[in-house]
Amino acid sequence: MHFRFHGLLRVLRSFLIFSPGSCWIACVCLVVYAMQHILETIPFIYGFSMADAFYPCFSINRHLWDGMFWQPVTYIFLHGPWWHLTFNLLTLLLFGTGVERLVGTRRFWILFLLGGILGGIGWLAVAHLTFVLPSIQSWTYWIPESVRHTLNLGLAPVSPDSAICIGASGSLFALLGAFAALYPHRTVYLLLFFVIPLRLRARTLAIVIGVLSILEIMFVQSQIAYASHLIGGIAGYLLAKRWRECYE
Repeated sequence: MHFRFHGLLRVLRSFLIFSPGSCWIACVCLVVYAMQHILETIPFIYGFSMADAFYPCFSINRHLWDGMFWQPVTYIFLHGPWWHLTFNLLTLLLFGTGVERLVGTRRFWILFLLGGILGGIGWLAVAHLTFVLPSIQSWTYWIPESVRHTLNLGLAPVSPDSAICIGASGSLFALLGAFAALYPHRTVYLLLFFVIPLRLRARTLAIVIGVLSILEIMFVQSQIAYASHLIGGIAGYLLAKRWRECYE
């Protein structure tokens, strides 16, 4: 009984004590999020707030091609609604801590930043590509109207001139891809829709998420940057696979 109690304490301790890299990133995201809300209250010009000038500069958008080379890094630390920030920080602290303990803090930072940078640039490229391709409506007419409405298939694609991307999702998917490359047969537990418990191998989970991301890029029109998820995950997987081959 005494042994089981101490075992339980070790498990709880592993969940409550987070790695240094994850904590630093979480703190930066929280500070930036507070700054975003402060800027929304400061008038700028002609009815616009300081936030209206802040987002085009530090999110990732078409102005990257005009010389705003910092955007692929700064957009990672910006977030939208509170639930967007909360979900990303929980994933970072719980899952990212485990990855950092496996690969070390230096490589954790490389994975996080590289996945976010490539995911953001990839999202921008896909946004331009989908805008010039035939519309989704032209090749999804066979889908029932109710399903089309649920998936927003009737909406016109957002112009890349006005689209922006913010958030650390591309970086988090890079961590997931790296974990799948380093420990493909490791069992991963998760809650589907936060209710249904699932147990999958890490590589199986990465494949499922990759396929879903491709389908979402092709069919689902929303504000979620699915292309950033996919490209960030692939970048993390390939980089970690390279690391693994160097050790073998």
